Amino acid sequence: MPKESEMTMKTTSSIWLLVGFALTLSAGCDSQPNAESKDYIHGENYLPDTTARDEVTIINTSVAVGARADGELRAFHFSDDSLNALGKKKLDYMVAADPSLASTLTVYMDFSPKDPNFAKRHDAVTEYLKLKGLKDEQIALVDGPNETQAQPSAPGTKALDNFTASNGSFSNSSGDSSTTSSGH
Repeated sequence: MPKESEMTMKTTSSIWLLVGFALTLSAGCDSQPNAESKDYIHGENYLPDTTARDEVTIINTSVAVGARADGELRAFHFSDDSLNALGKKKLDYMVAADPSLASTLTVYMDFSPKDPNFAKRHDAVTEYLKLKGLKDEQIALVDGPNETQAQPSAPGTKALDNFTASNGSFSNSSGDSSTTSSGH
């Protein structure tokens, strides 16, 4: 039978061995990167809401170019004699289509000259565009609609009538039934 001092020594040695082993394990764990300190979960990295995304940039650019090409402000873009939020937004898009302000911005004022707020609305548009950095020579206000963007509806209406009459297939406008294409 082992002596009592040998048992105490073995027990003490075992305890110190376990303490050393535990310290080794804990030191090894600390040297590994902590997953909680990263800014993502499960390998997914979420961009902040303020990050410009490609699809939003493409949509905004498309809207800006369209607003500039249309270039019309109508009565619903105004509250009495001042621009409302819709009118300001449209002008913002029109300006954004040419961020360098290199060309003249033409705004078509498509409402009646008999409107009692006619002159004040012109002034409101000019003032707003000057706040956006345009100079007098860069602003062109034209009374009436933008006729360069207007298209006659007759060809489209005729094509729709032909499509409907032929049960979903287009035919040429000359009436030749041999040239058709299926609309399906």
